Amino acid sequence: MKLQHKKCTVCNSKFKPKHGNQDICSAACLTIRRRSYQKKYHELYRREKDGNMKELQHKQCSMCSLNFTPKHFKEKVCSPACFEARRREYQKKYYILLKNNKNCKYCKKNFDLKNNQKRYKYCSDECACKAHKDSIKYHHMLRKHKKYFKKNDDTLSKAN
Repeated sequence: MKLQHKKCTVCNSKFKPKHGNQDICSAACLTIRRRSYQKKYHELYRREKDGNMKELQHKQCSMCSLNFTPKHFKEKVCSPACFEARRREYQKKYYILLKNNKNCKYCKKNFDLKNNQKRYKYCSDECACKAHKDSIKYHHMLRKHKKYFKKNDDTLSKAN
């Protein structure tokens, strides 16, 4: 089935579609159409039932305490500078706390990291030694089982 030439719904130029329901000729036209839909959606979102524009209420900036009119109802800050300051404050508050606390891999206790201890996995030397001993025991057990299974595989293959 050959596809016939169509008219682009955005720029009205003729183009050959790659599939049957394609109605836009290029990526540029696609972005134009998306922007127009976004504008229409924004207009509809801000309208009340009677058709008048709904004024967004003035808010107070959470960083500098200035009054501002938000562009979106979720906005909490008045400017990009306040946004950056709020982001940095959040990072200091939460991320640093998370980075400086770790759970011990052996005893599962929470412990604080010092400046150069980012790679530490255990809260103390005791836990590190115990974990190392346990891993050695585990590896020895695996070796025994591998040897056992290897012997059994050999005997089964000889029997067949």
